[in-house]
Amino acid sequence: MSAVVNWGLLGGSNLLENATGPALKETPNAKVFALATRREERHQKFREIFGDYKEYDDYGLLLKDEKIDAVYISLPNSLHYEWAIKALNAGKHVLCEKPIAVTEAKVIDLFSVAGKNNCLLMEGFAFLHSPIMAEIKNICNRLGSINFIHAHFYDEGDIRDENNVTVRRHSNGGSVYDIGCYNSAFLHFLLDEEPDQIFGHAHFTRFNVDDFASFLFIYESGVKASMESYIGCSQRDDSIYIFGNNGKLIIPLEYNFAGKSQLIFQHKDGTTETIDVESPNNYRLEFEHFSDCILNGKTPIVTSDFSIKQARTIDRMLKTINY
Repeated sequence: MSAVVNWGLLGGSNLLENATGPALKETPNAKVFALATRREERHQKFREIFGDYKEYDDYGLLLKDEKIDAVYISLPNSLHYEWAIKALNAGKHVLCEKPIAVTEAKVIDLFSVAGKNNCLLMEGFAFLHSPIMAEIKNICNRLGSINFIHAHFYDEGDIRDENNVTVRRHSNGGSVYDIGCYNSAFLHFLLDEEPDQIFGHAHFTRFNVDDFASFLFIYESGVKASMESYIGCSQRDDSIYIFGNNGKLIIPLEYNFAGKSQLIFQHKDGTTETIDVESPNNYRLEFEHFSDCILNGKTPIVTSDFSIKQARTIDRMLKTINY
């Protein structure tokens, strides 16, 4: 293999157009080799972003291309498992957008197939690659014993649009699968502990998906965490508050924030400390890391264990709201 990973892209999603595609183009150890989409107008759009690449109108034909080393999947949630399995069985390494599959059993199966084919598989939580996440963990050591966390993610979206895959049941849409999973993934990252109890409630649209969901996690360690997700908001807002016996850490940043900003540490004595943080584009960091794993035999930072625990938690969350 050369010093650059040849990537094949499955699906011409808006995410690929607006976020992951431009990031992949700027990734030094990765090359956009091919893209498969069933809509010609999407190829026209992606030619503007990537320039020349090999065009396919069939996902299966792309997987047969022997020059492709790795596949990035940004299809609707309901198609992740099917096409990740097919890509792995075709001998391709796979980076699949979250949720990598919609049940714990399917996630376990995916990693089993990856192992049998000697392929790497990683779930696409780009924010976990940000250096800000490591800084947050370091600051939390100064908080002392953490007792309560609140995380919310509210996003814009037309919940009345029946063509929007994020609000349709048959494509496994809804606020939990779309954005609420960021909240639970952050908690797994920070606490490295699965909740002992989960309580939740939600509002469902006429398409029978949750546009709003709220949960309470209770951990054996004594930590409690509340989470909210809403996909019909007038504007985006995602923030996290972490309370410890030495004070409170406020994280007023979007999950995939890139650039320079500040975290706020409110000490218990009433003083406030601002902490400068900075991160490059998280999506570029994700592609660069996974490409490095492929080229140099490294282990992905979003591990199989993390994704299996995440899927198990999402299963439990959805059960509490009768999804």
